[in-house]
Amino acid sequence: MRPKRRSDAFEHREHDLTAFMGVVEAQLAAEYTRIQQSVKDDPGTAGDQGEENWATLLRGWLPATYPIVTKGRLINERGDTSPQLDVMVLRPDYPMHLRDKKVYLSGGVVAAFECKLTLRGSHLPKIVETCKAVKSLSGTRTGTPFRELQRPILYGVLAHSHAWKPGKDGAMFTIMESTEGAI
Repeated sequence: MRPKRRSDAFEHREHDLTAFMGVVEAQLAAEYTRIQQSVKDDPGTAGDQGEENWATLLRGWLPATYPIVTKGRLINERGDTSPQLDVMVLRPDYPMHLRDKKVYLSGGVVAAFECKLTLRGSHLPKIVETCKAVKSLSGTRTGTPFRELQRPILYGVLAHSHAWKPGKDGAMFTIMESTEGAI
């Protein structure tokens, strides 16, 4: 009989990270179901609840030194502002006195997100325009290829669900077609 290798003992065991992410997925799914029950009666509050779900998730997974705020606009040193964003991750050194002002200094923001309960194709044009506005706040960066390609503010979309209808190449093909050349 050959001795068991360490990897044999764990071969069928679910990896802990997979289990952690499964719990997060189940919690988000449960919240989505709960929120969907009231979305027709009060879509504004339902959207706010969805945004708070994502903010809570980020607060639980990111280091506590990164403040997470909801609903606000970004402003740069020239006074240019972004459209309203749903969730923002601030830098650890963001001034305490300015964290509740709902207009956030773009240089102090790590990431900004648009949140959707159900992401639909009709949302894409606005998402692309918001992305452009957020990117424009930091101006043109020159120098090294890294500096030119990396933006100071990460921008993304967080959604509980989506309404993509799979085509011949699936939903990603549809998304890429809808945003081609826009970003």
